[in-house]
Amino acid sequence: MSFICRRCKGEFRDLGYSKRPRIYCSRACHYGTWQEHFWESVQQVPSGCWMWARPLNPSGYGVLNGKGKLDKLAHRLSWILHHGPIPKELAVCHRCDVRACVNPDHLFLGTWKDNVRDCWAKGRGRKPRIECHLGHQRAPDGRGGFLQCLVCRRSWYARTLKGNRSVLNAKQRASRARAREAVWCAGS
Repeated sequence: MSFICRRCKGEFRDLGYSKRPRIYCSRACHYGTWQEHFWESVQQVPSGCWMWARPLNPSGYGVLNGKGKLDKLAHRLSWILHHGPIPKELAVCHRCDVRACVNPDHLFLGTWKDNVRDCWAKGRGRKPRIECHLGHQRAPDGRGGFLQCLVCRRSWYARTLKGNRSVLNAKQRASRARAREAVWCAGS
């Protein structure tokens, strides 16, 4: 018996293996492509954003598939669909700050650092603290972050070692001696 596929309108034969008659000629027609699912899931709003109408992840980003490990973020799929592949070291960032938006005009590529700086510039997110809990200035670590403040670190050393640097040196010498002994024992 011949049937017409609902998606591609092609003719196919049902071999009768199932109790229900088939309505699609193949798995590809049954499930469709991710591009078709993408366009079925987009709603345009007056603000210019293209809002994702399918499930969102806990962070508020649109998700295509929704099966845990196979989740694809909708804004990344939008970039791939309109501009091509995304380099591994880059992130897809939002100009409009609407996480569910998939409008390619509202997206741009940048490093994770660019994304965080954009977040801080727009008044979102948490900026790194440049002062410790006592109000002392922290020393920069050379990577854009800040280490423990020097005043608190010096006072910790003073309290811990009680002003005696030879205690620290003795601990270091003992540790090194144990390491040498372990190497010497392993070699014999």
